[in-house]
This record gives sequence, C-alpha cells and structure tokens, in this order.
Amino acid sequence: MTATASPRAAEISARDSQHPAIRSWQLAWLAFLPLVVFRAGVLAEADTFWQIRIGQLIVAHHAIPGTDTFSWTVYGRPYFQNSWGFDVLLAIGYRLGGLPGAVWLCSAITLGIAALALVLARALGASPAASAAALFVAAAPLTIWLSARPQLVDYAAVLALVIVLRRVELGRGRIGSVALAGLLTMTWINLHASALLAVAITVASAALLAVSRRGAGWRYAAAAAVATAVACLGNPYGIGVLHQAVQVRGAAVASIA
Repeated sequence: MTATASPRAAEISARDSQHPAIRSWQLAWLAFLPLVVFRAGVLAEADTFWQIRIGQLIVAHHAIPGTDTFSWTVYGRPYFQNSWGFDVLLAIGYRLGGLPGAVWLCSAITLGIAALALVLARALGASPAASAAALFVAAAPLTIWLSARPQLVDYAAVLALVIVLRRVELGRGRIGSVALAGLLTMTWINLHASALLAVAITVASAALLAVSRRGAGWRYAAAAAVATAVACLGNPYGIGVLHQAVQVRGAAVASIA
C-alpha cells in the first residue's frame, strides 16, 4: 500500500513545489500591467486611425484595397497593404468597443509581449524577480514604441520565434518546431510584412549552431529557415511582398539621408 502511494505522493509534492515558482512568474508579469494601462490611453501614432479605417473597408468589402483612397496628392495610386491582417483586428476591436476597444486590443498584445519575454527569460534560467525588474526598467523608456501599431506584432513574433528556435537548439520536438516556425511566420506575414525578418533570424540561428557544432541542431534550424521563407509567400501578394520590402527600405534610406 505504501509502495503504491509513494510515487503519487512524490508527484503531488513536485507539483506543489512548482506552484510558488509559477506564482512568482505571474507576479513578474503583473508588475508590467500598470505600465501597459498607463500607456493605453496615449495614442501617439496617426497611423492607428487610418489603419482602423482600412480594416473597416476590408471587412465591409471582403477585399484588400489596392489603391490609395485617402490621400489628396496620390489618390488612386497603387498601394500595398503591409499590415492588412492587423488592420482587420483593429477594425474588429473598434466595432466591439469603439476607439477604447482598439486600444485595449493593442494593450493585450503588449501584455503578450511581456509574457513571451518572461517565458524566454525563464527558459534561459533567469529568476522571476530579476526578470521583472529588467523588463520594467527596460520598458519604461521604450513605451513610445508600444503604441497601437502593427510593430507590436513584430515584437511578439520575434520573441515567439526565438522560443521555438531554442527548442530546436535543445533538441525538443525539432520537426514540430520547424513546422511551428513556418506557421508562426505565415500568421505574422499577414499581420505585418516585417515577417521577412523571420528568415534572417532562422538563417542566423542555423549559422550559429553550425559554427558552434551543436550536433544536428543546425540542420533543423536550416529547415526552419526554408519553412519561414516559404511561409512568407503565404500572403495575398505572394512574392510581391519582397518588392514592397525593397520600396520601404528605399524610402527609409531616403528619409535618413
């Protein structure tokens, strides 16, 4: 009787010992909440408003606008919607709760960013207290970047992809991780075209694993790079997303000059 009960008792004891640690990480996440709430009421980007309107047009017409319908100087010019999926999410949030609904949707994404950062910190062996302090201190000067824009998706997706690649490095469900990297990228590319960054991240990971000679991990990371590259084509514009990226880079370089 004792012999059969002891494994069960050990399992319960191990589970109970994990609860304080889980609660510590939950408190670390909640420490980030006041900053998100404070930031939620500040709309620093004019882009948010026309993105809501474009999302409304997509929902109403079941099609992505192909020309500029808002500008006076370039009215009717072909236009690439590089965040059509995010725009739809904003429009849904706006329909459900007006402008506060759209804002709280972005706040939820921001909380997701914090959660993913803490998950990665835990995987790397950091303590909950140190992680919470570092996250809060680092986030304070970065609040301007946490506005209601599709870049929020980028921050969350990069962290999620790094967590997936960490599993590849450690040899945990590598085939599933490769598939997950592709699925994550396909979702990301339809929310924001910056998902092309996923290819660069996975290629760099494969190169680092190959140089450090971490067994077969680099092969799976290379497979993840192929999966992310193929997934980037899973958008309404297909390979045209590459042309848009070149245009954005050219405009950015011109602005800097």
